[in-house]
Amino acid sequence: MAAKLDSIALELATFIGDHLEATSLSSLRLVSKRVKRLFTPKFLPYLQYQAIDLTRLSLERLCELAVNEELSSAVRSLKFTCLHFVEFEESSGEFVGSIM
Repeated sequence: MAAKLDSIALELATFIGDHLEATSLSSLRLVSKRVKRLFTPKFLPYLQYQAIDLTRLSLERLCELAVNEELSSAVRSLKFTCLHFVEFEESSGEFVGSIM
């Protein structure tokens, strides 16, 4: 299958890419170097806005994206979400909080 995908025209790759979701485009990029070059432009818009929760797995994925020279420049906005936040009383005039 990789050999067939390697020989498709740019116009056909663009048409196919227009109808795929991010996970499919991501998988296609693993087929070969040429297929990766064909489908990366369609994959990059999915990376523009990243919503990250403060978990180890999400932060590790963000770090992997950050060190990827090809993909990191596509990120335009990061939104961090804290799933569990416990608020405490003021102590010595300072706000004190904790992430659980």
